[in-house]
Amino acid sequence: MRLIDNRYKVDKVIEDGLNNAIYQVTDFWDNDKKQFMKLYNYEKRKEVINYFINNFIYLSKIRHEYLLASDQFSLVKTIDRKKVNVLQYYSTVEYVNSPSLSQFTKELTFKERLNIVLDVIKIIDFLHYRGIVYRHLSPSNLFLLEDGTIKLKDLATIFEKIINTDYDDLTRYFLAPEVLLNQEEIDKRADYYSIGMLMKYLFLEDFLVDKVDAFIYYSEDELSPDQEVFLNEIIKNLTKKNSLARDVNLGQLMEDINLKFHMEYPYNLMEERNNLYFKTKIVGRQKEIERILELDKELVAGTLIHRGIIINGSSGMGKTRFLKEISHQLKIRGRDVYLTEIDENDGIDLMAMANILRQSMKDTPQELMEKYGKELAKILPDLRFTIGEPTNTDLSQYKEKLRLFDRITNYFEELSKDKIIYIAIDDLQNCNSNFLMLLNYLINNIKSKQVFFILSFKDESSVKNTIIKEKIVEWKLNKNVLEVSLLKLNLEEIGEMIQYILGISYRPIKFASVLLKESQGNPRYIEYSMKDLHNRKELYLNKNGMWDIKTDNYSNIYFPTDINEALKKQLNLIKTDYFEIFKVMSIFNSSLSKKTLVRMLNISPKKLEEDLERLITLRLIDERVADWGYSYSIYNSQLKKLIYHEISEEEKSRLHKSAAKVIEDTYGEQLKFVMEELIYHLLNSNQPMKALEIILKEVKKIDNQYSSNSVFLWEKAYGIINDNSDEVKLQVLDNLVNIYSLRGDVEKTNKYLKELTIEAEKLSNLYYIIRSRTLRADYYYKKNQIDLAQRETRDIERISKEHNFVEGMISALIIKSRIGLNIKTLDYVTEKLNEALELSKVSGVHAYLGTIYNIWGITCYLKGNMGESIEKYEKSITFFQNNGNYLESTKPMNNIGNIYAQHYGDREKAMEFYKKGLDIATQYGFLESEIVFLNNMGEIYIRHREYGKAMEYIEAARKGALEVEDVNLVFLTNINLGLVNLLIG
Repeated sequence: MRLIDNRYKVDKVIEDGLNNAIYQVTDFWDNDKKQFMKLYNYEKRKEVINYFINNFIYLSKIRHEYLLASDQFSLVKTIDRKKVNVLQYYSTVEYVNSPSLSQFTKELTFKERLNIVLDVIKIIDFLHYRGIVYRHLSPSNLFLLEDGTIKLKDLATIFEKIINTDYDDLTRYFLAPEVLLNQEEIDKRADYYSIGMLMKYLFLEDFLVDKVDAFIYYSEDELSPDQEVFLNEIIKNLTKKNSLARDVNLGQLMEDINLKFHMEYPYNLMEERNNLYFKTKIVGRQKEIERILELDKELVAGTLIHRGIIINGSSGMGKTRFLKEISHQLKIRGRDVYLTEIDENDGIDLMAMANILRQSMKDTPQELMEKYGKELAKILPDLRFTIGEPTNTDLSQYKEKLRLFDRITNYFEELSKDKIIYIAIDDLQNCNSNFLMLLNYLINNIKSKQVFFILSFKDESSVKNTIIKEKIVEWKLNKNVLEVSLLKLNLEEIGEMIQYILGISYRPIKFASVLLKESQGNPRYIEYSMKDLHNRKELYLNKNGMWDIKTDNYSNIYFPTDINEALKKQLNLIKTDYFEIFKVMSIFNSSLSKKTLVRMLNISPKKLEEDLERLITLRLIDERVADWGYSYSIYNSQLKKLIYHEISEEEKSRLHKSAAKVIEDTYGEQLKFVMEELIYHLLNSNQPMKALEIILKEVKKIDNQYSSNSVFLWEKAYGIINDNSDEVKLQVLDNLVNIYSLRGDVEKTNKYLKELTIEAEKLSNLYYIIRSRTLRADYYYKKNQIDLAQRETRDIERISKEHNFVEGMISALIIKSRIGLNIKTLDYVTEKLNEALELSKVSGVHAYLGTIYNIWGITCYLKGNMGESIEKYEKSITFFQNNGNYLESTKPMNNIGNIYAQHYGDREKAMEFYKKGLDIATQYGFLESEIVFLNNMGEIYIRHREYGKAMEYIEAARKGALEVEDVNLVFLTNINLGLVNLLIG
């Protein structure tokens, strides 16, 4: 085992036991930081794991310079890049390469021993302030660093020891009697006992001596009688067997030791305690969490009849937080959870589903990827780089929508065969009609009992909300979904929330009652109000290190009138200390890595780390974990908009320009992965021509010029130069016409073709004048408007001869030969093809040879020369593919297939060419070719009396023919369908 979760590299084995193992690891995501990792077997460590599931986040947020940090607790997902299918958990804690006090052999001076005691009192006092009783303070759990300071063993390890009643022989002497007896009520006095025992261990020759009169100090010659009496009294008081008799104030004890021994030991309560903590355990939602965990048990048992649950609540009630908590609770139990948030600006078709699919890809077996990849890539552009550049889906076509929805449904059914999958969607009220239609299809059609939906919905009045609410009512009536409402927090819950935010050991009920009145139990309002009070120093830390309010009368405190005012006050806090970070985050559409932030802000990684930690704690920014590491974004979308609005236009332009440069420098030749973000910044920094230059450079790198990525880039280029008239615009329009005509999108083809014709005439560009007229002639021919096609051909021929434009002359001859197949003699067609071939050879223009030989093959076929026809078709394929025109090569492939099917009766050979052509057509999104191949394969099944398969293929072909408005293919497929129905009877 070398790599865990693609993040931790195992450096060496520290311990390898039956129930758990400990390793020293390197964290690749955190600047190669060394850590200790502990692996747990679920069956052997259930109680510990269940405790960590609910409490580790709380333990991880308790940080102190004298405490080893508890960093992560998670389920092992991969080992050496291979997915793990058993429940195995791990925790990581801060690495220390120092001996424990029990292992320390170097002689310590009395002052050094006193310093250790003061360090211990300082950290234990802090833990008590945070509500933690350490219980296991002992020389075995205390490490001495080279600089003379200490580190207590991390809280995760200590709480594991507490749960397992696990301690070594030495530690046993330092545990308070009530801890040894495992009494239920154990408070901070247990740690007083351990401190007293530690003082005996450090100062006495025999720490097991109980009688004060028998105490013999290591350094009696350094102690005055007064100091010795002082230590005797402290130790005696701290180590009393009766916990209620241990009476001490640790802060005062530190002052007394400082004074008695002239230590000048620093203790800054403000520095330690003046923090607010917002990233804590969720409050007031335990019943709802338990309800969903009960549903999970029913899912596992296969008895759950519902397909999902709606989490309802008004603004600020914590729906997003709840969904994240539920996702964590389910993931940590081994479920696959795909969570997405629908932003109010996410009007782009199926973006939310694209986010869900993007997460599911890492859990998708190769065989499922091969089976569904092409369809899924229609809404998940990321896949275009791994499965051959697929096409987009035109969601304006109702039948195409249903076909895609059906494939997504089948994908999730197969993906969930051996596991439970949760699809969690936040802010359903923001979804568009296409996504709602897809979600409705999934809920109604997924047959698997192992797929469950968790949906959050903000109940408010709007037209869109009314439509969504009607759909929710329908789901509930059909018993497809349950509904849970997040209620306002009560007094006790608000008190608990404030306790966590302030990081204290008790619930301030009096203050909570004031906030209950002001907030009406709204969690977001409470958070904003606490931040505002602290920012205005109304809420402050007094000299005793305790939180206080400036006024004695709570009614005199000013609270924001509503959430919006509270939100604006957050902006004031940001402006004071962190505005530069937030300005950078606000200009990006996506979340940012630390590397990008450092480069944009020009600050040290250490300073950024400190700021991020603070802002995460305040829940002002969101930290997300991806496969490549951490990324950061502004937590609240409204706050992000407010910040962006506050930036001057000049500074916005400067920041966008800087962002574009950072992206270019970071990604280099791999810009294809961030093109959308890069173009956004270039356009917003007044660099449209640079954006256009990059687009044209990148689009040329794409092998499949008919892919969704290619379309996106050409459309972006068109948007940039829409108001211009130049050669580049002609190039852009030509590519868009070519793409949409091959895709069978008649409306867009005509739109861009019309504009191409106008622009070509305006610029007197002969090539594009001929090109646009050729495309129009081809369009008329396909619609069987022969007169119009001939008129365009005559104009092409006339203009080309006037300007001696060879390519135009060849194009005219090709169109004439194609039309001639319908209305002229075959000798006429052959004559025109010979002229075109000779002209191509003389001029050295080879681009049209594939087309010439394909039509020639058709002519030979019609004359009955099958061998010569196949020979011409094979030449056509060669010329097309040599020019990189794989799509056009499907035409002669189809024609060869027809000869083997109809003339030679060779089904296998015919299907070989049809399938080869269909694969190319599907890969490139060439709908017209797909239709032809589907129809021809259907005809083969008819001849072999496989009418079910024939109906499937021909129906698909007919559907496509209707979409591209090809009357010839519509007619042909209708005849074939009628034939099948007749034969079936």
